[in-house]
Amino acid sequence: MKPRSSYCSVHVRGGPQRVDDADYRQAVESTLASLVSNPDVGAVLTYYGLGDARLRSADGRMTYAVVNLKRGSDEGIAAYQLLRAALRSEVLKIELGGELAVYVDVREQLDRDLRRAEIVSFIALAVLLLWVFRSR
Repeated sequence: MKPRSSYCSVHVRGGPQRVDDADYRQAVESTLASLVSNPDVGAVLTYYGLGDARLRSADGRMTYAVVNLKRGSDEGIAAYQLLRAALRSEVLKIELGGELAVYVDVREQLDRDLRRAEIVSFIALAVLLLWVFRSR
């Protein structure tokens, strides 16, 4: 059985420049170039590669890329985390979206919240135990 794949969207915004400016295009393409060498990435679909106006905002200041990860949601977590770490730019603001991105972000937030709750409950329990056993 062929493993499922998952998708992630990459939203790129670059200050006052417009998507069709040569400098903007160069910055986007150099940022996304790191994804090509990632073995978990099946395809990267961009406005520049497809010429599809749906991958460009109406005001021309933002572009989107769709990244196909070769792994499904559960197996794709590590692949997504590597992808997220690889997408860095000094010039562009990059945000990730899609089902896998939301899933990973929610899971990471739940882990942080659970750790915080465990610490608070441990402290409360320790204080309660001291109070109970010292009162005798």
